Amino acid sequence: MRLTPHIGKGFCPIHSYSTIIKGAAQIDSNCTIYHCVTIAVEKSGVPVIGDDVTIGTGAIIMGGIKIGNHVNIGACAIVIDDVPDHSTVMTQYNF
Repeated sequence: MRLTPHIGKGFCPIHSYSTIIKGAAQIDSNCTIYHCVTIAVEKSGVPVIGDDVTIGTGAIIMGGIKIGNHVNIGACAIVIDDVPDHSTVMTQYNF
């Protein structure tokens, strides 16, 4: 098992302040990540992030999940399940 992340070509961290990419996470090509994002390895495994994914500010991606290709993850979203290709994930707030 790798101890460092695999990051594909075209990786684009925007204002990468306080962004954490742990352990053996896999990020494929042309991924854009905004600041304060956490990509965390858990006991359940390593996150695999597909091609052309945008991850918004403050999002958290945890565990052995697969984020498909051409996915948008909104700001402050907490992702703990697989996300299919061509999807958008957002957090719903109930005030």
